[in-house]
Amino acid sequence: MATQIAVGKQALLSGTLTTPVALDQFGQNAMTQNTFAWTGSLNSGEASDATCNAWNSTSSQTLGLVGKLGETSASWLNDKKVPCNSQAHFYCIQNGD
Repeated sequence: MATQIAVGKQALLSGTLTTPVALDQFGQNAMTQNTFAWTGSLNSGEASDATCNAWNSTSSQTLGLVGKLGETSASWLNDKKVPCNSQAHFYCIQNGD
């Protein structure tokens, strides 16, 4: 199920979403399971240094950057760093071009 959440890269990164990220891959409310999604991305679009060792670590000693589901502000992409053994969603973002 495809849902447009932003019009253009700048809106996506700046946190001016038209629709909050809130559904899972089945179109169900993802926030009933967990309110965070792994992003590893700063609001500039650059990669954060907190990517769980390039998404290869599940250690509680290593950190990954998550965004907060249900938000339309910049915190959807960059909310906080959490240990890599935490549960969070993972989304693929498609360029509409």
